[in-house]
Amino acid sequence: MSELTPLTQGSGGSDVKKAIISGYDMVIDDGTWQYVMVFPMVVKDEKGEDQFKPGKPSDKMDDPKANAKKLFKKRVWVGDPEQGTSGAQDQFKEGMTRLQFHEAVREQIAQVLASKRFGFNMETQLSVDGDELFLKIEMRNKATIQAIADRQEIRMPVRPEMYPDVDEPGNPLTPDAKYHEQGCPTTKYEKGRFVERSPDKTGPVQPVPLYARYDASVDQTTNMYDDFREVDIIRMVRRRLREFFSLQELENSGVMSQMFPVHHYKQKAMFEDMNWSRLSLFSWVSWPGGEDIDHVRNYFGEEVAFFFHWMTFYTRWMMVPGLIGFPLFFRRFLLPLGQQRLLQIAFCLVMMMWSALFTSKYTQRSNYKMLQWGMQNYGSVASVRKEFNKAKRGGFVEMLQNSTHWILAVFFMIETVAAVAAINSFRMQAAALEEDEKIFGLAAPLAVKAGKYMITANIKFVDIMWAKFSPFLTKKENWRTDQQLKDNMVTKLFCVKFVVYYYPFYYIAFIKEHVEGCEEGGPRGCLPMLVENLIIFFCTHVATTAANLLVPMVKTRLAVRSEVLKAKTDYSYLQQQAKCPPYLSDTQDFMDLVLALGFVMMFSVALPVMATLSLLSNMVELKFLAYRMMNVQQRSEPRGQEGIGAWSGIIKFVSYVAVIANAGMACFVMHPIKDLILWKRLAIFIVVEHVAFGSMGIIQAAIPDKGTLQTVIEERNDDLSDEVSGDTAKRVDVALGDKVDLKATK
Repeated sequence: MSELTPLTQGSGGSDVKKAIISGYDMVIDDGTWQYVMVFPMVVKDEKGEDQFKPGKPSDKMDDPKANAKKLFKKRVWVGDPEQGTSGAQDQFKEGMTRLQFHEAVREQIAQVLASKRFGFNMETQLSVDGDELFLKIEMRNKATIQAIADRQEIRMPVRPEMYPDVDEPGNPLTPDAKYHEQGCPTTKYEKGRFVERSPDKTGPVQPVPLYARYDASVDQTTNMYDDFREVDIIRMVRRRLREFFSLQELENSGVMSQMFPVHHYKQKAMFEDMNWSRLSLFSWVSWPGGEDIDHVRNYFGEEVAFFFHWMTFYTRWMMVPGLIGFPLFFRRFLLPLGQQRLLQIAFCLVMMMWSALFTSKYTQRSNYKMLQWGMQNYGSVASVRKEFNKAKRGGFVEMLQNSTHWILAVFFMIETVAAVAAINSFRMQAAALEEDEKIFGLAAPLAVKAGKYMITANIKFVDIMWAKFSPFLTKKENWRTDQQLKDNMVTKLFCVKFVVYYYPFYYIAFIKEHVEGCEEGGPRGCLPMLVENLIIFFCTHVATTAANLLVPMVKTRLAVRSEVLKAKTDYSYLQQQAKCPPYLSDTQDFMDLVLALGFVMMFSVALPVMATLSLLSNMVELKFLAYRMMNVQQRSEPRGQEGIGAWSGIIKFVSYVAVIANAGMACFVMHPIKDLILWKRLAIFIVVEHVAFGSMGIIQAAIPDKGTLQTVIEERNDDLSDEVSGDTAKRVDVALGDKVDLKATK
């Protein structure tokens, strides 16, 4: 399903460009704008009375000065006495109406953005129904970009041309050198040398220069740094705005409805042409490649790019267990039970080794991308959260906040285990009764069935409560950067979800048979029930994921359709974007994928075809997520990120737990090992578990965190860093030292 059609000229010979987007004819007005700030407008209702989204325009404001102070940073609020500029505080008086307050705030915003401190290009545009005013912003002046980049000390890649050519050992060329090689390392290394980079930035061999703190004076004299990407400028614009205004308070107060980065039609068309965000039968069955990930990074930023980098890698690597799991599905129809279990145990060993290879290889790939994208040690240059309080760091209050959060996490985990135990006890009591007897007002058979749904209800309740409670607590904690906040939020969320989602399955696999017995009994034990529950989970997961993807699509279409039908003039692309929901983060998408990966790693031995189904669902979900990014949601804030953050450690943890789970399933749940006496089963379990962990250690040692390509790139960049920066010509003069006698004879 294509969202885009080629640009067409407007009717009547006008120069207005139009295209069909989301099924509607729209004016393409994105231009080169980078941000849009949306402000509410006063409109007339059906009775002809003035209406204002934040409230009635004639209402008196409570304490206008105090409310306005929250919106501006000190430099705007008090002004600059040395420059003779008054502050915003002088514009807010008692008795102001809501409309007067809003107009005073907007006037200050307009003055600041047009001042020498910003140098932004701006333009306003009224929405089709007149209830919103769009302030379009861009920063295009080269001198302005350089000045703000220098102030914000952003990282920028060095131009490859700044590298001197080198000889065979990698040293700068001398006049009599016979060997010649480009100095800047590239993405391809063969036979002891880097392959020459492609002549353009879209070629197969790209340069991997070092990243350095931007210095405007150096750039103006030597042109040392590479060109600014649009995402670099968008990042700078938002950070610059935050130095003067509290953007969150502007939205909370209703002065500004929203602010979003602008999607660009040409880039959307490019991604469709690349088949990245196109929804069609061919795109779903096409093999996910990684060629487009650099384009994703240059458009959305590193946070989104690393998510799709990991998901693409994960989907590709699911091919091996997926292909093995599919024929194993038919074992139950063709083989006796004993041979079925032997095949499953063999698949168990495959999954343990696959998990180790998967985590080790992705760590290496991720580290390479961090180097290539300049994200190594990103936390040291990331912007500091305005809520961060340096004085509280390491103090008692900070320790109390963090400890309390972890204590609550443990409480939620214990509640899950205790609730499952209590509900199973209730079911056992009900099962022991006669059919005509009752327990807590329920007939015995009904009580047994109700117990299953009570466990599911408890899981959902705990999951929903923790998903709302934990992020709220994390945001109140004293984390310095957004990345630290996100990593800690993700870790605490997953710890509870790990117990909530996986414990019931562990209970069925390892505990249920010994506590309450299995419904079927016999040699299969509780394995059929485990398989049944895994199928239910997978179907529920697919349905939930589909709903999370499709519901926003439908809501966005309906919102756009409502405005298009009411519009008296041409509907525009920017107005369509204003109706799209904002992109918040990748946390929920990552959580769903990692939880599903955990089931594949730990329980696919019971249901091998789950790996095949996971592969197929990932291929479809990957396309839907890309489509959503380009067509359903607003463009994401281009946030930087060091790899996949906390998810890397979480996935490794799950892979370690999977070793124990798979070894346990093979030794205590499946025949023929299950038929042995207890001490033999324990002995085999310990041997299998130790061999598996030992094999994982060997795999991790064989696949180091840094591959050969990354190592030689870092060595080349370290060797030539002085030549690139021009430090070799700087002479060092220091104070004289004391002379000593070093003669060999006395």
